[in-house]
Amino acid sequence: DNDTWHDGFHLAAAMREAHGTYLGFHGYAREWLAENPVIARQLANECGYWYFIKGVEVSPAARPGTVLPLTILWENRGVAPAYHRYGLTIRLTSTHDADRRYDMSVPESDNRTWLPQRVTAERIPLRLPAGLPAGTYAIGIRLEEKQALSLKTIQLGMCDDRMDGDGFFTACII
Repeated sequence: DNDTWHDGFHLAAAMREAHGTYLGFHGYAREWLAENPVIARQLANECGYWYFIKGVEVSPAARPGTVLPLTILWENRGVAPAYHRYGLTIRLTSTHDADRRYDMSVPESDNRTWLPQRVTAERIPLRLPAGLPAGTYAIGIRLEEKQALSLKTIQLGMCDDRMDGDGFFTACII
């Protein structure tokens, strides 16, 4: 009954206070989830880390073979930092030819520094490919975990309509 659980208020407060990275439940979980879908979704999202891109700062003009200063403003709306470092890949996709894509790994990125309830400015010196044809490009951003035989995309708390089929969030056009 919701009076016993106070609509999940105490559970949410305990998770925030302890900076919980996961939730365990002792009781009738299916019943509680069915009775409390709103708080269950909120707790699942806030538990651990929950990354949002708050903004991207980049020069609108770039030249092939040069370093493009790129700043990504990350917000961790979760209650804990990540304890595992994920890879960051930036993709340039031609706005005139979607098959013309350039993926660049960003080893300088470290999501473990994106602390809870804060916005972190991550400055990235993005070296553009020397053979990059002139044109207009969409900048895509993807967090990923490299596993033994596959690549797992780390979902960002962003609108699905800005995500492509490869898990890249379209941030801006240059």
